Amino acid sequence: MAALNPIQLLGLLQSGNAKEFVTQIVQQNYSNNPTILQLLQYAEKGDVTSIENYARNYFAQQGSNYDDEMKKFLSMMKGIK
Repeated sequence: MAALNPIQLLGLLQSGNAKEFVTQIVQQNYSNNPTILQLLQYAEKGDVTSIENYARNYFAQQGSNYDDEMKKFLSMMKGIK
């Protein structure tokens, strides 16, 4: 994983632009992973359905349930403020 430039990281965090922040991290660290890049393209287009379908398939392959995992994730996120 490539190291993030601390100045760029601080700038992105201060800008409040979460989309740009996440995109920058993904592009810097996963540029050789076609699956991640495809998911990033879905996100950039706002194609939530394709992202959800990918996640559902991924969790099914792992023997987990997407809906259960999403509930856990959302519950965890509510605790972070």
